[in-house]
Amino acid sequence: MKKILLTLAIALTATLTYGQRDIDWSVEQIISPSIVNTGQITRIHIVCKNNGPNQGLVGDTLYTRVIYLGNTGTPVIYNWVYKVLTADLNAGDTIHHVFNVAAVTNTGNTFHGQLDIISRLQNQPDMNLEFTTNNVITTQTTYTGTLGWSAGVHDMSTNGSINVYPNPATDFINVNFNVLSKTSDFSLTMLDMTGKVVSTSNNTTGEFQINTSEFNKGLYIIKVQNGDQVTTTKVIIQ
Repeated sequence: MKKILLTLAIALTATLTYGQRDIDWSVEQIISPSIVNTGQITRIHIVCKNNGPNQGLVGDTLYTRVIYLGNTGTPVIYNWVYKVLTADLNAGDTIHHVFNVAAVTNTGNTFHGQLDIISRLQNQPDMNLEFTTNNVITTQTTYTGTLGWSAGVHDMSTNGSINVYPNPATDFINVNFNVLSKTSDFSLTMLDMTGKVVSTSNNTTGEFQINTSEFNKGLYIIKVQNGDQVTTTKVIIQ
C-alpha cells in the first residue's frame, strides 16, 4: 500500500509541476501570401516564437487561425489549422509553420483585404492557455477576383486610423476614429471570430463606447466606415 501511495504521490507531483508550464507564444512574421487568388489554394507561411519562460514539448499542439477579411469586413477565409510539435522548443526558439487553406470561391471584385493570423501553443489541461496581443499579426493582402477593382471600397485602411482602449478589455471599450477627411457619418460594426455581428453604432463624431461586459472572451474585429473608407482593427475581451 505504501508503494502504491508513493507512486501516486510522485505522479501527482509530476502532473502538478507539468501543469504549471507557461509559454509566451507570439507570431513574429507573415512571410506569405501577398496575393490570394480566387479558386486557388492559399499557402500560408508564418514564423512563431517561444518567448519563454518554459519549453514547448513534443506533443504540444500549435493552433493557428486564419481570418481574411474582404472589402466589406466580412471573413472570406476562416480556417483553424493544427500542428503537433515533433521537437522541443526552448525559450527563444522559433518555428516556421507552413500550411494550405482551401480556395476562396468568391468570384467577385478584386480588393485589398486584411489577413489576420492568430496562433496559440497549448496542451490542455497541462499547459496554461495564453492569449495576448502578440498572438495576433495582421497584414494587407490583395485578393484577385474575376471582375476587376470595384467602384466602391478598395482598401481596408486608407483614410484614417482607429484607437481602441483599453485593449485587452473587460467591461467596455472606447473607439476613436481619426479620419483625414470626413465624407459622411460614421458607422461601427464589431464582429466575433465567426463573422457574427455583435455590436453596431452610428454617429457623426467617430467616437464610440461599447459595453463588452456580456461578450464572450476572445478576439473581435472592429470595423469603422466613413463613406467609402473602411478601417479595421482588433480588440481582445478578457
